Amino acid sequence: MRWPPRGLGEVLREMYEIKEFRVDFCLETLEELRAQNVHQLTLEARVSAAGGAYDFLPCPPLVFSRTVTRYDRLSLGGM
Repeated sequence: MRWPPRGLGEVLREMYEIKEFRVDFCLETLEELRAQNVHQLTLEARVSAAGGAYDFLPCPPLVFSRTVTRYDRLSLGGM
């Protein structure tokens, strides 16, 4: 998926007005793509935060990853 999804910041802001929360982005990817993709997502989240996209949050979004195993991919319909 293209990052960030269009309108994500506005939706999160509206949700935050109802209930306070923190934002974490979990990247699910294959091991061979993990380092590159986590790096890219982290950079994009930092740029968005620096640009004020998450200025309503108590802290910037956290980025972490989860390696998708072959079993996970099969259970998810082949990704």
